[in-house]
Amino acid sequence: MVNKTRKREEMLEGEMEYGFSLIEMMTSIVVMSVFFLISVTAIGKIKDKSYSESIVTTVQAISNECRSVAISQGVDCGIVFKEENDEVLVRIYKDGDYDGINSDDIKTKKDTPLTDWEKLTKEDARIAIPEGATKDPSNKQFESKDPIKFGRGDILTFSPKATATPGTLYIADGYEESGFAIRVVGIDGRIKIYRFRGGAWSEIARW
Repeated sequence: MVNKTRKREEMLEGEMEYGFSLIEMMTSIVVMSVFFLISVTAIGKIKDKSYSESIVTTVQAISNECRSVAISQGVDCGIVFKEENDEVLVRIYKDGDYDGINSDDIKTKKDTPLTDWEKLTKEDARIAIPEGATKDPSNKQFESKDPIKFGRGDILTFSPKATATPGTLYIADGYEESGFAIRVVGIDGRIKIYRFRGGAWSEIARW
């Protein structure tokens, strides 16, 4: 009986040597929790980055379509931006009376829509000047905090001669001080993409 008891005690002692103490288990849980939080934050930033890049891609596609219609049909074609319920929507309009795309002609239906309204705001990525940006991509102080500015308004027009309304559209990421600027050159309709990161702008693409 004594021998059986000793063997059992020896077995329990062996299991305790290879087991985990309560402190070790708590430490492991804390470490795993920290890694989990870090991974969730990283995934969130990746998603946010993809959302903002998705907006850039959408604007690129819409701009190409608008410019193609203007050149192929020999008429002004414009991208109209509309703010609604804290979101920004875009739609392509065709000039119907050969005096350019303007709000009055849109209201009276002289300028006709070619597409449905499409939402640009995606999750935390939004149409806004990136936080931390105090100057525009040309290193000039912002004249205003308007993130949509083409000419004197918020309509980006392409002409049959491939010219365009000069201006800039800003996109802000949601998790950090970064974002994009889409700049349109009026004389030839070229579009340049700038990335804001680390407090500075850098050109990353053009079309």
